[in-house]
Amino acid sequence: MSYILFSGRYVCPQQHFQHAASDHGTLFIIDSICYEVVPVTHTWTGAESDCRQRGGHLAHIPDDRHQNIIYSVVKQYHGHDVWIGLHDRAHEEHFEWTSG
Repeated sequence: MSYILFSGRYVCPQQHFQHAASDHGTLFIIDSICYEVVPVTHTWTGAESDCRQRGGHLAHIPDDRHQNIIYSVVKQYHGHDVWIGLHDRAHEEHFEWTSG
């Protein structure tokens, strides 16, 4: 399963362009937030760990507009499921974002 890297920066950092090129990923910006779709197979935990090593988190989707854009990018470029940062690991059915 691929995952989406979220970086809360206004511009995608140069290192994300390098990672996207080496991993055949896709970078895009929504409202000054940099996202990267990384087509690498990981467990959810592995994907979050990799995102942290890259300076971000699995994606935090703040609203329907972001969700729709992310969905269309994933469908257009990758066409399969992705991990995002919403989880209920601490308490079953009590969801929270990895980014806080």
